[in-house]
Amino acid sequence: MDADRDPAPALVCSDRDAFFREAARVLSPGGRLCVVTDSHDDIPRRRPLSSHFPETVRTELERYPSVPQLQREMRQAGLRPGGIDCVETRYQLESVAAYRDRAFSALHMLDDGTFRARLDALEVELARGPIDAVAPYTLVWAAVAPIDGNARGGD
Repeated sequence: MDADRDPAPALVCSDRDAFFREAARVLSPGGRLCVVTDSHDDIPRRRPLSSHFPETVRTELERYPSVPQLQREMRQAGLRPGGIDCVETRYQLESVAAYRDRAFSALHMLDDGTFRARLDALEVELARGPIDAVAPYTLVWAAVAPIDGNARGGD
């Protein structure tokens, strides 16, 4: 991944409930939290990951919680869910190295034959020139209520 273009989360939570409870505990009144995720709308739009490795879509939809699920978990932890922002990075893919190295966890879930066939097709397309790529993400905001009780959660 390219850290300059890819706002991918640096933290993967195995216990989101505990994470949200701790965030609610340590944030100051009015403090805000932003969770960056691949939403169920984002996952099928990822290019070339989902477009060229379509077998990853179903698995990723099962792995990633929906935005409403995240908001329920935030609320249960005492946070006030706020706004949702959709962002995307568009770029020209010029190398398959990250795909060949299975830098994306979803690629590890493919059997070797499927992975190789999809990677070969990606390499053939890339040989014709750079590929238009898109990395969409969803930002899910929440806040701790301020002392006056008027937390907005996000803009």
